[in-house]
Amino acid sequence: MKLGNKGITKGAIAAISAGAVVVGGIVVAVLLNLDGKTAFRNITVIDTLGTVSVYRESVNDTLDAYVDMNLESGDEVTVGPSSELDLKLDDDKFVYVEENTKMSLKADGDSDNSKTQIFLSEGATLHKLDSKLSDSSTYEIETPNATMAIRGTITWARVYKGADGEVHSDFQVYEGKTELQLHTVDGTPIGKPVDIPEGYQVLTRGGKDFSEIILQNVNDKEEELAPIDYKDLPTQTLNILQGIMNSGRTIYVGVNTLPDRVPVSFDDIEEILKEREEDKTSEDEEEEDNEDLTTDNKDADEGDDSEEDASEEEETEETTTSSTTKKKTTTSQTASTSSASTATTPSTSDAATPDACTVSFMYNSGTFAEQYVTYGMAASKPKLQPSASGNWYYTTEDGSLAVFDFSTPIMGNIILTWQ
Repeated sequence: MKLGNKGITKGAIAAISAGAVVVGGIVVAVLLNLDGKTAFRNITVIDTLGTVSVYRESVNDTLDAYVDMNLESGDEVTVGPSSELDLKLDDDKFVYVEENTKMSLKADGDSDNSKTQIFLSEGATLHKLDSKLSDSSTYEIETPNATMAIRGTITWARVYKGADGEVHSDFQVYEGKTELQLHTVDGTPIGKPVDIPEGYQVLTRGGKDFSEIILQNVNDKEEELAPIDYKDLPTQTLNILQGIMNSGRTIYVGVNTLPDRVPVSFDDIEEILKEREEDKTSEDEEEEDNEDLTTDNKDADEGDDSEEDASEEEETEETTTSSTTKKKTTTSQTASTSSASTATTPSTSDAATPDACTVSFMYNSGTFAEQYVTYGMAASKPKLQPSASGNWYYTTEDGSLAVFDFSTPIMGNIILTWQ
């Protein structure tokens, strides 16, 4: 699967649109013994991109994931920055694991009596079930503070640490219906299960002794359920959804009155991706212009230095003519230097109030974007974010990191880092 707006790999498209095909002839991925009965569950890697590793307890080792690799129940998966992983469970369940994600999975039973658990501790995953589960089968996505139970649907879950220091879990349902149970980090249930209809999302947060739904503003009302805003989804997720729609599935978005919803068209998603590509192109062009300006200024400075060097050489030659001339030249040069220093040193008020300040947005030791902000004005949060979850941080006076408040007046050059 490729990142950005270039689409997804042939392997991922095949997995999305032809879920019943067993990749590479692989039949068995998990062999378990349940109450003396042998059971088979398939967990197969169908596509990878970037850095994907699998820690396997049975061999006490970390393995690099590869296409057609068979995962075992209990494997712990880590997907790095700018990376992706696509999994197939049995012949009809698919998990698309996004960048910067950590998860483990457990698969017990057989096709008639299966129990699937995805433990998501960080990052985001998209789940697609092509067949409705049997009455005796279960499929759950568990985060530190909530568990979503699904039967035959398309859903998305994301886990991240919020600016408040608490664990946040977001859940979206694109097709079908799910049930969400809040719980504390140690698994103690909180309240009754909440149904999430297709086209809607729920935002939650929790800790050691609490878990709650974050109310969202819907038409000036605070609601637990809100229509999905597809413009807020990572590009990675939108590309996967486009592949699913190409296979004939329909995804939905909620409207003002619960549980009303309407289908989302392929063109709707394509328009969002197009706008992002245009924004990215505009940012790249602006960055190139800034680099050209920096180069021009550097060349101009080098030219000034050359002129100064030539002037100094001429003055040196003049000082060798006679001792009297040397004294006069030295006196004149000293006066000239003093005058130049007075002319080029900015006043205190000029130094304290520059016309504009540079806000640099850094990600993975590289420049993600730059803004030039008028002194005393606020910077704008970039329309695009480097990964599915995270925040922009600045370095405090004591060297620690703190979440940056974009309403803060910019009083000088500043570097913000995505974490």
